[in-house]
Amino acid sequence: MNQAIRPTNNKIVWLDKLKSFHSVQDMRQWLAARDAVFDTGRLKRLAVVGAADEGIRLVDLCGNLGIDVVALCDDNPSKQGVQVGSVMVQPIGALMDFDR
Repeated sequence: MNQAIRPTNNKIVWLDKLKSFHSVQDMRQWLAARDAVFDTGRLKRLAVVGAADEGIRLVDLCGNLGIDVVALCDDNPSKQGVQVGSVMVQPIGALMDFDR
C-alpha cells in the first residue's frame, strides 16, 4: 500500500497534510518543492483525462494560461469526436501516442 495513503495510528497521512494548507498557493508550493513536475510555472503542455465538466473546465483554464492541451481523452463513446476548445475528445488509448 502506498505510504502516503496508509492509515497510521488511525489517521490518513495525506488527509492530515491536505488539512494543513491554508491556501491553494501553499499546496502548490509544497508540491513544487517535492517534485519539479508540479511546478505550474514550468507547465507548458498537458493531456487531460476526462471530458466531463471538470475536464472541459481544465481545458478552458489551460487555454487562458497559455498551456497547450495536447489531448483530451475519455472512454465514453458519446464524448469521443466532440470538439472542446482546440482539441477533439479521443479514447484514452490515444495517450500512448504522446511522449510522457
